Amino acid sequence: MADSPGAAGPCGTTALGAARERAGWTRPGAPPPARSAKRTGDTGDTGDERAARDTFSLPGEALSEHFALRWGSALSIPDADADALLQHFEDSWAHQIGSWAYNEPANLDGTRFNVYLGSSGPGSPDDYNFGGYFSYDGEGYPLIVLNNSSADDPASMAMVISHEFFHAIQSGTTGYEYAGRAAWYTEATAVWASGEMYPSDTSHASFIVGYAYLPEQPIYFFDYPDEGTIEEYHQYGAFIFPQYLTEHVADPSLVRDSWVLADHSDPLVVLDGLLGERGSGIEESFADFAAHNATWDYERGAVYAEWEAAYAGIFPGQKALVNHSRDSGGWQEILGEDAPRRFGSNFVALGWPGSEELVVAFEGRDGSGGSAARWWATLVAVFDGEPVYFPLVLEGNAFEEQVVPGAGGADAVWLVASVTADTMSDVETFDWGYTLSSASESAPVLTAPAPKSCGCTTGTTGTTGGAWTLALVGLLGLARRRV
Repeated sequence: MADSPGAAGPCGTTALGAARERAGWTRPGAPPPARSAKRTGDTGDTGDERAARDTFSLPGEALSEHFALRWGSALSIPDADADALLQHFEDSWAHQIGSWAYNEPANLDGTRFNVYLGSSGPGSPDDYNFGGYFSYDGEGYPLIVLNNSSADDPASMAMVISHEFFHAIQSGTTGYEYAGRAAWYTEATAVWASGEMYPSDTSHASFIVGYAYLPEQPIYFFDYPDEGTIEEYHQYGAFIFPQYLTEHVADPSLVRDSWVLADHSDPLVVLDGLLGERGSGIEESFADFAAHNATWDYERGAVYAEWEAAYAGIFPGQKALVNHSRDSGGWQEILGEDAPRRFGSNFVALGWPGSEELVVAFEGRDGSGGSAARWWATLVAVFDGEPVYFPLVLEGNAFEEQVVPGAGGADAVWLVASVTADTMSDVETFDWGYTLSSASESAPVLTAPAPKSCGCTTGTTGTTGGAWTLALVGLLGLARRRV
């Protein structure tokens, strides 16, 4: 009888199945051990019937064209339920390999892909109370372990199965290791893949809160799920970034290319090159992504907003770091732990209904560790449910005056600030500040003042030093509509 898996897979998917129960947040069980190195082997289909092999010698078995489902003596699985689970796997194979043109998972060597119902009897691999995970067995062959309750409701397992099989697909690319700057992308794109495969099933969107409530963290923030904190779901909620890229900038081939054509260990570097070929870039795309998140400006945005609201009473904090009213007045600062990290963002909700135009001043500073910052700021105004974007673009130490006549009627207004930098850090914070007033209370056109005399150093696009953006922004006219 074989030992337990040489390693458990990169993720333990819990919320894809359980989080659709909105009563609470599912805490994962003890984490499985780290994944072992891949063995070398062929990845091509031999064209013949695939051999069946089982390193765990379990009594329960059901076979399909590409998969073998196995379970221990503690379970008795009806044929129909076993076939239903196998069909989900075959659907994933057909979609991800057949339609998306990925290679099959690494190291199958012409065998069926083993799927185990974990904790199902003596000798079976542990399911660790996860919905599922991808791993390798002691001989280096790939496997997926599902929770031992999976056969109780096979219909509900499609999203978990597509997620975990995409991890197996990732193993067959030249992409990234499940470590360092790439771990978040492994999970984010697996959640994204489930949503692409099953667009009518929006349960994957439950993960959105892991990102929505922590936008100040770097997009690449990762915390392995072993305690059940909201931070541990950030990498899953970050699926919204590939969703933005494939919905607003490119198409789903971007994600495939980012795995198949990866030539760097950091997915952001790879994406920057791929976006450059498509007329964009990673930094400007991230800034626009953050702006779209103010109102969840996506095809399934209403679902994202619903999930965000559903967990509002469970976790402290909210997406809007500041709710700015007319009475707030004066210079406002976002400092320290509240401020964004590299490739992070902040949201300020502006209580500014009415007809007046807005006067906005914005100052972004360099990082707490001295890193030169590149700041991006956008006003997002909502008219009759339609977001309108007003990017405030910094160039060197100058600012771009934006006079947009004709305000009035905005249902909601957001100020979204994002920051990028060359220095790789998870903890360096970037302070910033702003003022907001109406045109009736300030000069209708502002000019750039001298840098603040407090001794602060500030950063702008590509430079260090003082920089302010001031703009008279009426909420109609010379703005960029949603794309």
